[in-house]
Amino acid sequence: MEPFETPSRIDIPAHSAPLGLSFFPKEGWPAEFQNDILVAFHGSWNRSVPTGYKLVRLHVDDQGQLLQSEDFITGWLKDGQALGRPVGILIRPDLTIFVTDDKAGVVYRVVYNK
Repeated sequence: MEPFETPSRIDIPAHSAPLGLSFFPKEGWPAEFQNDILVAFHGSWNRSVPTGYKLVRLHVDDQGQLLQSEDFITGWLKDGQALGRPVGILIRPDLTIFVTDDKAGVVYRVVYNK
C-alpha cells in the first residue's frame, strides 16, 4: 500500500504567504540562475513574531530538487513593522526583475549588474 501523502520538495515557513513566484528565464541570465525560482513572501499578519516580507531565491537542480535557499531582497520589515509587502514577480531576459508591493502601492525595478 502506498502512502496517500507526497512529501514536499520545498518547505516554506508557515504564514510567510508565498503569493508570487517566477522562474529565472534561461535566456539572458547567467548560468548560476538556471532552474532557480524567486518567491515573494508577502508576510504574516497574525503572528507575534512576523515572518516573510522578503524575496527568497530557491536554488534548484535539473531534477527539481532544492539545493539551498537564500534571502534575495529584504528590508520590508523593520522593528516588527511592515514597510512593504511583496506580491507579484516578473523576471525578464534583459536582467530586469519587477516586483509589486501591495502595501506601499509601488512596483520595484531591480536590475542585475554584470
